[in-house]
Amino acid sequence: SYQNFELILVDDGSTDHSGAVCDYIVESIPEKCVVLHTINQGPLLARQTGIRAATGDVLVFVDSDDCIREDMLKSLADSFQATDCDMILFNASDKDDYSRTFCNCPFQHFASVVDGEKKRIYYNMVYSEIPNAVCLKATKRHCFNEFPDFSGFSYVKNGEDLLMSLYMVTAAKKIVYLDENLYYYRQHEGSIVHSYNPERARSIKLVHQELERFIDLWGMPELHPAHFTREVNGWVETLLILLANKKHLDPKAFRGNLIAMAEDDYFRRAYTAMDTEKLPGTHRILAKWLYQKRFFLLRAAGLFKTIKQRTKNHQ
Repeated sequence: SYQNFELILVDDGSTDHSGAVCDYIVESIPEKCVVLHTINQGPLLARQTGIRAATGDVLVFVDSDDCIREDMLKSLADSFQATDCDMILFNASDKDDYSRTFCNCPFQHFASVVDGEKKRIYYNMVYSEIPNAVCLKATKRHCFNEFPDFSGFSYVKNGEDLLMSLYMVTAAKKIVYLDENLYYYRQHEGSIVHSYNPERARSIKLVHQELERFIDLWGMPELHPAHFTREVNGWVETLLILLANKKHLDPKAFRGNLIAMAEDDYFRRAYTAMDTEKLPGTHRILAKWLYQKRFFLLRAAGLFKTIKQRTKNHQ
């Protein structure tokens, strides 16, 4: 329903037939499409590669697992024309018919946030009451002008959406929320969010150090306790993935990862400064055990979870 677009496909060192599929698409619509074949560098740098190649006025991102509604570009183009904004936030569905809303945003349809009012956006970003996914933002090109060179951050594969959003949202002077499910957010067990990566904790730490810097830049120090709660929650989520993958790891490597997480200076600082009541009950217990270096209890918790899952699978 909207044809004034360019499609940039970034083949991020794919090891299956994805690169060939990209080449086929380019041959089908060469006037609208370009493919960039790169070595594997992760989603953050793959997106930056696409940004640098883009020539359009507005940038929209689609992750490798996902789909967009057929009229998404038309809906966005009409909304940009009607509002003269710098960024449009929109919603997603986890159903392929776009029937169920993925996130309940605290904004009305076509709500407009300008300059000083953006503290509402910042607050909701930190408290995760709006999705920080880059794929749920359509953004004018100038909002990427202050992007740093992320070339040294190839290890960042968790939290990269929040990292990019900090720069994009801060640069946008006028933001509009479109209460429509324009994006299909699809997950499967092989997705990055389900896989254990020894660099995960390092990724989370870098992203939250940047978030801490932006909170100070926004002049909103009251957000720090909530920010530290998110940091600790991310640490516990990493711990749970580590425990779930224990059987696939060398015992020495498993223990080394556990100790490194418990002794990390940023985790320990975040734990003492967070808003404890905002941390879910189970996560609160695991965070406490990690902070107190009660590794036996953590291993026991991981074993209990494994037994519980096996029992469930046999029912």
